[in-house]
Amino acid sequence: MLRYGGWYRGATFHGINLSPDDHGEVLEAKWRNWVEEESFKRIVFHMQVHCSKGSLTTGTRMPVSCFELLLPLPYHRRLWTAKTYLEWKQVYLTLVSHGPLQKISARQVLANPLIIVSLPDVYDSDCAQLILLHCISSMTRDYQQYLTVCEEQRLHRLLQSTRMINESHKSQDAVHRSLLIELLSMHVFAPFGHFELAAGREGQDEAKAAYRSAQIWSKSCKARQAVSHAGQAVRYLREIPLSQFTDFHAIITYQVSICLWIYGAIAANDATSSARGIPSIMSQQFALDTDETAKSQQWIILNGGIPAICQGVSRNGAEEGNQILLSSTQEVMVCLQELLPREALTGQSHVLISSVYDLMSALSTVRPGIFLS
Repeated sequence: MLRYGGWYRGATFHGINLSPDDHGEVLEAKWRNWVEEESFKRIVFHMQVHCSKGSLTTGTRMPVSCFELLLPLPYHRRLWTAKTYLEWKQVYLTLVSHGPLQKISARQVLANPLIIVSLPDVYDSDCAQLILLHCISSMTRDYQQYLTVCEEQRLHRLLQSTRMINESHKSQDAVHRSLLIELLSMHVFAPFGHFELAAGREGQDEAKAAYRSAQIWSKSCKARQAVSHAGQAVRYLREIPLSQFTDFHAIITYQVSICLWIYGAIAANDATSSARGIPSIMSQQFALDTDETAKSQQWIILNGGIPAICQGVSRNGAEEGNQILLSSTQEVMVCLQELLPREALTGQSHVLISSVYDLMSALSTVRPGIFLS
């Protein structure tokens, strides 16, 4: 209905046409017209983000393409939260120094993410970055449906750009963006649908075929790239405060854990065995969930090294403990379960978190490929 109502088109939105001389009824009318436009604009973007999360959760495609987002980006939060038209005017004049305001759409940002670096102050930069990430999420899902090398490279470049932008624009939402960047990067290089089938979601026959596909994937450079991003996602999951941990974060925890579980049972186990007795840098152990190092890059490119995750790390990332090899799938899964704040959360609203915890408990007791026997 929003799309058919024209709320995805840029021409529908007139923006802010405000003069320092505006006052009284004229100013109030402009404010109310803007509030109506901004309300629909934020509804559209909220629905896009909501559908993107649903797509990541269920493995389905987005109902509306991100390339249809021709409407302008949301304005600054201070404008949106202004209580009166006088406050709204004062905030606007503070944010806009001179000249007419250029309308910048989400599709323009998708074509050139570096626009965000020089985004005018009147726009909501944090919201723009979130929209960009969920647009990439939509493209990632389409990529999994229509697998092409060209699209993979484009998605990877886009995510690399968002990573650099996020590093240069630190804010209270930066950790959440970093987590989403790593999750989407993992999905670019990992056939997650096959992982769930290999775990037995659709029965033995589907599991057998999916497991064989996972075996082929696990030997590729793409697999190591996906696992590297999964490790970084674990790092950022630890930085999410308990008060901000949601059902969506629980789904991310599950998806990351099953990627590490599949790889650990197939490829990492083989790599650990083959590295025994080789006194070289190629057999060195390293952690995936810390700052990226030369060892991790060497492993991605040359398959040299033994990947692991840290055990006993607090939610703020302090005090690294022992390292758990990915080949120790049960210990890895139990360690990742600790990311779920099941004991701290109670009530019906957190049933999904408990369900994810139980699912991970079940997976920790079996190995991928059990249905082949």
